[in-house]
Amino acid sequence: MGSLIAGARHQGDRTVVVVLTDGRATSGGSDPLSAATAAAQRLAAAVDEMVIVDTEVGYPRLGLAGELARSPGAHHMVLEAVGADGLGRELVARLVDGPR
Repeated sequence: MGSLIAGARHQGDRTVVVVLTDGRATSGGSDPLSAATAAAQRLAAAVDEMVIVDTEVGYPRLGLAGELARSPGAHHMVLEAVGADGLGRELVARLVDGPR
């Protein structure tokens, strides 16, 4: 992935990463949530914009994708709230118009 980001930057393209997650960290040693947060921060630092799409459904809702987005300052969207069509429109708008 690093070479894709580096290649885009070299060409002057804006780099946007979209992460789809329920936020539940299931690996990463003794503190998987901290490991996931650190990984999100590293990824956000390497790109121009990061969008985290929260795919969590059902009960209980932990809201971990929102926490994951807050740490690196990523844009957070809840898939269930915008729907698949709304997600597509929002992402295209962000790619064309830039951050909102």
